[in-house]
Amino acid sequence: MQHALWLDEHPRAVMTTDYLSRFKSMGFRTGAVMLDTVGRGFDPKWSLLEVARLGEMFRANDIELVLTIWPEPRREFIDDLRLKLPAYLKASGTAALEQDAEGNFIKSKLRGYSSLKEASDAIAVIMKDFARTHDVRNEVTTFTMHAENSEDAVLSDDADRILAQGYSVRNRSMNGKPFLVPWDHQCGPGRMQRTTFDRSKRIPQRNGKPSIACGLAAYDQEWPGHKGEEAMQVAYEAALAYEPKEVRWWSSKWVIGHLARPYAQRFFESLASKT
Repeated sequence: MQHALWLDEHPRAVMTTDYLSRFKSMGFRTGAVMLDTVGRGFDPKWSLLEVARLGEMFRANDIELVLTIWPEPRREFIDDLRLKLPAYLKASGTAALEQDAEGNFIKSKLRGYSSLKEASDAIAVIMKDFARTHDVRNEVTTFTMHAENSEDAVLSDDADRILAQGYSVRNRSMNGKPFLVPWDHQCGPGRMQRTTFDRSKRIPQRNGKPSIACGLAAYDQEWPGHKGEEAMQVAYEAALAYEPKEVRWWSSKWVIGHLARPYAQRFFESLASKT
């Protein structure tokens, strides 16, 4: 079972010897780079040269690279994927292409297609071609209550790996107002993971059973009377009950980067010492 991290920092921050050393020391073996920017079409934040260099660094250190994009159900965006993404797949040597389906993949964003199903079918054709020509795994990540983490999924049903984001965090909003999640709330540690990953089981699959993975939070983990690493441990153990192929945390800025939380670092250092 792999431990992984979403990488959401500037390329210059990620591609250093120190960063890579800290990444490995905490037990991570997969890094998922947030390649583009949500809501701006296919607009990569990483250049071809940068993803090529990162791919080389990862391969030299036996680390798996994943490229994460924000799919949009727009004909212009999907045409861009078909034309522009192969260069990034080839340059990086990535093992997987992950689609992050959140507010970017909903009915109100439809342009040039009659339904989300029609748009997702167009993406599926492209992904199958990428799998054949670049040997990449098709991944989808989404949040707990999104349609893509349910029986209504139209994008996830073609995925080789599904990473639902079972994030138990202290601060949420309810009816547009800030809400402090109690420890024993349904959105608290342990319960949020069961709610999320039980829903993942309902995703219809057209190509056989997918590889299950779990997304967890490495931020906002401090509850009264409980240490941050305790909250992370409870969430982690709840995820392990689903026998995931991988557990991936959001995100690098909270673990290694400029917003790094000491409790997250302690948790991962402890986890690495046991493996």
